[in-house]
This record gives sequence, C-alpha cells and structure tokens, in this order.
Amino acid sequence: QIASSIYTVLDKTMLGAIVPDISEVGYYEQSQKIIKLVLTIITTIGIVMVPRIANTYAQGDRKKINEYMRKTFNFIWFFSLPIMFGIIAISTKFVPWFFGTGYEKVADLMMLSSPIIVFISLSTIIGQQYLITTQKQNIRTVAIIIGAVINVVLNLILLKKYASLGAVISTVVAEFMIVFIEVVYIVKNKLLEMRDIFYGCIKYLIVSIVMFLIVYQVQERLPISIMNTFLEVFVGMVVYLVILLIIRDKFLFDNVISKLKKIKFYKKT
Repeated sequence: QIASSIYTVLDKTMLGAIVPDISEVGYYEQSQKIIKLVLTIITTIGIVMVPRIANTYAQGDRKKINEYMRKTFNFIWFFSLPIMFGIIAISTKFVPWFFGTGYEKVADLMMLSSPIIVFISLSTIIGQQYLITTQKQNIRTVAIIIGAVINVVLNLILLKKYASLGAVISTVVAEFMIVFIEVVYIVKNKLLEMRDIFYGCIKYLIVSIVMFLIVYQVQERLPISIMNTFLEVFVGMVVYLVILLIIRDKFLFDNVISKLKKIKFYKKT
C-alpha cells in the first residue's frame, strides 16, 4: 500500500519540484483525473471477482480460476481498447469546453496518457484478482516498486526538458513495465497461458481502430460543443457494437445480449 501510494503522487510531486512553471502541474493533474475516472469504472470488475477467485483457490480448482481469469481479460480488452481510442479521438474537441481556455495542452496529455487505461486495467486484474488472491502478493509489490524506480529515473531525465509531457511519458513507461513484469511472471511460471491473457485482444483492437477512424472523421467535421462531444461518443459506441454484432462476438452475445433477453417487463395493473 505504501509503494502504491508513493507511486501515484510521485509524478506530480517531482513535476512541481523540477519545473518552474506551476501551470504544468495543473495540466498534468487535470489530464490524469479524466484517465483515472475511466479506470475506476473498468477496474471495478477486479474487486468484484476477488472473493470468487479466492474461494476457488481455497478449493484448489486451478482450472476454474483460469476460466475466470480468461473471462476477465476478455472483459478488459472489450472495454479498455475502445475507451483508449475513443479518448484519443475526442480529446481535442472535449478539452476546450470541459476545461476552458488555456488548457489546450491537456488534450495532448490525455491522448498520450490513454494507453495506461489498458496497462493499469491489466495490472490491476493480474495483481489484485490473481496474484494477491493466490498468495503471490510479493510479485505485485516488486513490480510496483520497480515501476516506481523507473518512474523516478525517467522523471529526472525528462521533466526539465519536456515538463508535463515528460511526466506522462514516465507514467506510461512505468505502468507498462509493471504489467510486463506481472505477465512475464505468470506465463514463465505457467500459472496462466499467454492465450488466456490476450484472448480477444486482436479482434477488439482492430474493431477499436475502425471505430477511432470513423469518430475522428466525425469530430473533424463538427464544431466544439458539449452536444457534439456526446454525439461523437454515441457514434463511437454504435459503430463498435454494430461491428461486434456483425462478427457475432461471443463476449457480447454471452454477457450482454443474453442478459438483456432475460429481463422481463411487467405491465402495471
């Protein structure tokens, strides 16, 4: 917990200490608030699944644990990839009306920060849902400490020249290294197979890129406004879901459409 707490405030603290322009801290902090808000929604699934996996681990059912993890990874790819590309697509038109004049740099920081949505989602799922519940929390701690060290080193190198942009680069690289260490550990020790972790990744990546290209073209043709941003988000959601419906994505049909079919609507008498 100490390692996690230090790590989350490290960038802002070092940015304020090294860079004379205090506005750079504001740019960085605002960009991270949006990213972390989205992350909270995605990583909630990890917390929900912890008791179930812990109970399954206590029963010694390794096969069931792997099945839960495969479904969770599929969930992460299903949501994190389109959200990452969606943020990249709408940032330049979202930031001006949301943050106001003078915060244009936040759009660039948000776009550059967007990959951590994928990295932190994966890291949280592997760390909290698997490593901690299977009593391998030391690996999680080591990965976070290594990430923090990498973050500090990169901040010392990049902050003076690139300011808030350097802080974002440091964060992205550090978050990537954390999830990389965790993935290498569980694959090398044959706790999970690589295909379980990346199940569905390529498919959702391709669909997300198609969605991004369409949303980007839409936002290029629309003026800056709240309603237009919501329209862009709506277009992105529709394009993403329609493509998955066309290719009959198993996750969508099994976990969304099947649940909707079971909902019964009763007329009031």
